[in-house]
Amino acid sequence: MKRQKLEKKLEQSGYTIRFSGITALDMYYRNDLGQILEIETNADLITLSTLFNSIEFPGEERIDALIPAENGQHYSLRILDDTGNGIQTWKTLQFYYNPASRQFFDPNDMYKAIRNREPLILGNVVTKPVPMDSWWYGIADAAVLTARYGWHIDSEILKKPGFQRNPVRMGVGEQRIVLIRILESQTPEKGFQILMDSGFVKEHWPLIFSMKGVSQDKDFHPEGDVWDHTLEMFKHIKTPDPDIGMGILLHDCGKAFSLRQNRNEFDRHAQIGSRKAVEFLRFLNFTDEYIKRVEFLINTHMLPAHMPGIPVHTVEHIMTNSLFPKLLELYRCDISSTFRDPEGYYRACEYFRKFQKNRKNPFRTSGGKVGKPRTAGSY
Repeated sequence: MKRQKLEKKLEQSGYTIRFSGITALDMYYRNDLGQILEIETNADLITLSTLFNSIEFPGEERIDALIPAENGQHYSLRILDDTGNGIQTWKTLQFYYNPASRQFFDPNDMYKAIRNREPLILGNVVTKPVPMDSWWYGIADAAVLTARYGWHIDSEILKKPGFQRNPVRMGVGEQRIVLIRILESQTPEKGFQILMDSGFVKEHWPLIFSMKGVSQDKDFHPEGDVWDHTLEMFKHIKTPDPDIGMGILLHDCGKAFSLRQNRNEFDRHAQIGSRKAVEFLRFLNFTDEYIKRVEFLINTHMLPAHMPGIPVHTVEHIMTNSLFPKLLELYRCDISSTFRDPEGYYRACEYFRKFQKNRKNPFRTSGGKVGKPRTAGSY
């Protein structure tokens, strides 16, 4: 389903629609809209379920309905009514685009701040002081705005007030959207650092929090502990990619649960981490197909470093996986984050290049040895 079809369908049925929040800002900045399209409408849930067959009702503060679109995108819909439309935090997110009039709408007069990407300060929150129920939402929004658009955040905002009871935790669907939006950003490390410093990660994502404070051998990881290493890797991504981004975030999540074995400081951490990652992504309701892709990257992320010394036939099934080029890119980010030269990455690329060349040659094995001519279906 193309985005225009959903718009037209609602408009032709007599309902109003507007793009809001991050999606409206992406439209203003002329960015890629990413996987989540945020929409507000006055159509009720019964109407939406009648108009659209594939629809989910998460029942969360900010998500009244989810509707799949093309290319893995989803519409996140909020219903406009007299009771409001979910927890609001930053005034910069109360920004809208009307597709019918092709105009932006800025009810809080934040255009200057949006245009100049001014720092996020307490004066830009919707309600002061920040309500207890909105605390985690405000932090998550600040992390996305910082990672996605380069906004700076006043450090005072990250100081958690002395609440008498705990703030309301974000719903699973809302957490998933925050994670996706940060991974789509140009500087995800900045967003994740805000989530870690504020306590959001500890509260919502214990697996990711377990990486903080796990020390590593300084000879191999002068950049710091496992969490420092992960953030450093994000700085080396050439283009945001949902597979590589999640692979980076979770590739070493098994280190906190692995033990030293002889000279191996984190024995089988890739295998342990892939299992932990699957549980984490299932909890956040990612699709099985996506989980399998991330699992592959985490489980095999140590392989490229050792490939030149491994017989081709033992890793051929991995190199023929369509995700293998992404595995090489993850490896490049991995070694770059440790301030090592890219020699190991280039060796792995050359190994892969020779494999592809030999695989196309009917008179050689995939390992490069001369063999009997192969038929088209023999490999």
